[in-house]
Amino acid sequence: MDVAAQKAAERFGVPVDLIRAVIRVESGGDRWAMRYEPRFQWLWDIERGASFDGDDPDAMPSIQPASSPTEYHAQRTSFGLMQVMGATARQLGFDRPFLTALCELDTGIEYGCRYLARLYDEYGDWEKAAAAYNAGSPRRMDSGEWENQGYIDRLREAGWQG
Repeated sequence: MDVAAQKAAERFGVPVDLIRAVIRVESGGDRWAMRYEPRFQWLWDIERGASFDGDDPDAMPSIQPASSPTEYHAQRTSFGLMQVMGATARQLGFDRPFLTALCELDTGIEYGCRYLARLYDEYGDWEKAAAAYNAGSPRRMDSGEWENQGYIDRLREAGWQG
């Protein structure tokens, strides 16, 4: 895991201590970790390259041999060491038929780092990127803390210097 994290850090410009902390917090280092999130609403239409607006699992475009309902539910699942959401991986260009491949060591770390790097490009700050990685956007509360401050605190406890 450490070699894969270091390679991804160099390739995507993500601090290696942030990668290691995300792995510890998101999956506890279990590359086979999966979490289905049925209320997750943001899905990706791989045919149109845009958000999927439907709510019919049979209407979800998929990559054969995966079925449409498999794709629909897998996009609502987070996978692997960095717990990358299936929909996020699709938006980032993941084109293998089964999103469970995100449980592969290098693949999961690659897509987690692709996402963190994209968030950094968007927000220009690693703390904001880390908050968005967990919550979808880096929203602060009136107190000056992040909406998901507990997540940021756990990343620091897991070794991220920030």
